[in-house]
Amino acid sequence: MDVNEYALQVLVHDRLAAARRDARRRALLGARPRARPLRVRLATALIAVGHRVLAGSAPAPAPHVTRG
Repeated sequence: MDVNEYALQVLVHDRLAAARRDARRRALLGARPRARPLRVRLATALIAVGHRVLAGSAPAPAPHVTRG
């Protein structure tokens, strides 16, 4: 059976194009930082709000009175 040279060239061209496309995609995915999930960002925001609320509503310490 003879191998059709044109068909072989088309096959090689398609495979190379797919390999280059996949390599480009992997490089882009590796270059960007991983995004934190929404639930983690929301939890962090709620904790920060809670800290601010508690810091603003804490009672002021009583002044220190010395007897003398």
